[in-house]
Amino acid sequence: MQAKYFVRLVIYPLTLYSAFRTYSLIQTTMGGDTVAFVAGLFALAALDGGVLIWSEIAFRVDSETQDKIAKSLVIVDLVGALLAVVAHTMLYVDREAYVDTITTVSVYAIPFIIFLNLGAGFGYFLADPENAIRTEEKRIDREARTKEKRAGLEQQAARREAEAARMQLETTALRYATTSALLGVVQPVASQNGNAGNSAVAMEAEGAPAPKATRKPRTS
Repeated sequence: MQAKYFVRLVIYPLTLYSAFRTYSLIQTTMGGDTVAFVAGLFALAALDGGVLIWSEIAFRVDSETQDKIAKSLVIVDLVGALLAVVAHTMLYVDREAYVDTITTVSVYAIPFIIFLNLGAGFGYFLADPENAIRTEEKRIDREARTKEKRAGLEQQAARREAEAARMQLETTALRYATTSALLGVVQPVASQNGNAGNSAVAMEAEGAPAPKATRKPRTS
């Protein structure tokens, strides 16, 4: 623990010195206006501040992916801070001779490292095991709700089929009952007509005239 404190006594002052050089580089190359002030703050947060923050995060990660992200960003931010210090030194050694290098570091390298830190921050949250657990829970819940809904639809379809079968049976039974009732009425009438016809034929065969229908006289 004491060794860690001594290491911090070394790296914190050096980080402050590097941060001052980085901020001075941004202010000098961008003209020192409000935009340069804001850009300098973001550069400090991404380079020198990023080294400290990601190094502390590396000791408190919950997954291997987060550990790789934190350690990778410590190296990236250290390289960016080194480039900023070198470019700032070039400003005072021979600005005209190193103007292309200074512009590359200030305009391209530092903004690129800023956005690398931004992407790493989102990647760190996405790699959080708790997010993975919540995602898996949501997936399981979604599958359960899908199965439940599918089962409900299947039950509705089964009920509709059963209702259709019941209605078909009732219709068939009703038709059968109606047909039976009609046959029960027609058969006695047919048998009576048949008996009357047979009696007339028998009488004619014996030589007796068949009875004729008498007509009831009309009364005035």
